Amino acid sequence: ALQGSRDGTEFMILDLQETEVGETEVFASIWDTSTFTETSRLSLGVQEDSSFYPSLLTDDYIVLHSGRSHPIQVRDRTTGEELVEVTASGNATEHDRAQNRIWVTDNFDTTVSLLDLDTLELRAMTGHVADFVNGLATSPDGEQVAVASGDGFVRVYTDEGELRHSIPLPNPSDAWWLDEDTLAVGTGYGPWTVVTLDPDRLLDLVKPSLQRGFSDTECSFYEIDPCPTLEELRGD
Repeated sequence: ALQGSRDGTEFMILDLQETEVGETEVFASIWDTSTFTETSRLSLGVQEDSSFYPSLLTDDYIVLHSGRSHPIQVRDRTTGEELVEVTASGNATEHDRAQNRIWVTDNFDTTVSLLDLDTLELRAMTGHVADFVNGLATSPDGEQVAVASGDGFVRVYTDEGELRHSIPLPNPSDAWWLDEDTLAVGTGYGPWTVVTLDPDRLLDLVKPSLQRGFSDTECSFYEIDPCPTLEELRGD
C-alpha cells in the first residue's frame, strides 16, 4: 500500500520483511515523487497485525490504519516511535492540513472525532451519524467537515460539532471542497455533482426554475401577507 503527502511531493510504501525467526518486521519507505528515489527508510518494528496500511503522511508523522483490528497509529516519522493509538473502525480518515488535525470515523457507533496532531488529543465532534460513514472531506480552512453517509445524506459539521447542512443525495461516497462554499460529491453509482452551500447562489439557481407561486390557501396557512406572485418570487 502507498500514501502520498497532501502536497504531492512524497509518497510512502510499507515494506513487510520476514525475520530469521519468522516474525514480520515492517519498514516505512518514503519516496520523492519528482525523482522516484527513496529519501528515508525506518523500521516500525515487528507487527503482529500485518493488515496495517498507510493512511496519512505529514511533515512530522506517519499515520497507519489497520484493516483488521481497526486502530489508527500515529508514529514519529523520524524514529518510528508509536505516539498514540486510537480506535477508528471506519476506513474514512481525513487530514485537516490547515490546522494539523485528523478527522476519524468510528462506524460501530457512527461518530466522527478529531485527533489533534499538536497535542495528540482525541475529542468527539458529532453525535451518531445515521448509517455507515462512507467518506470525509475537510474544508480548505479546516473549520468544516463533510460527512458522506450510507443513509443518503451529506452532512456538513463545524469543528465544534454543529450540524450546518444536511444534503440528500443518492448513495454519497465521498466529497471534495472546491472552495469554502462549494462541494463536489461523488456517489456509489459513479456520477459526481457540485453542491453550493452559499444561500445567495442557491437563490439564484432556484428562482429561474420556479414554475408556480403560492396559492391563496398556502399563503393563508403559512401566514404570508401579502401573498407574492410568481414574478415576484422569481425577482422579475
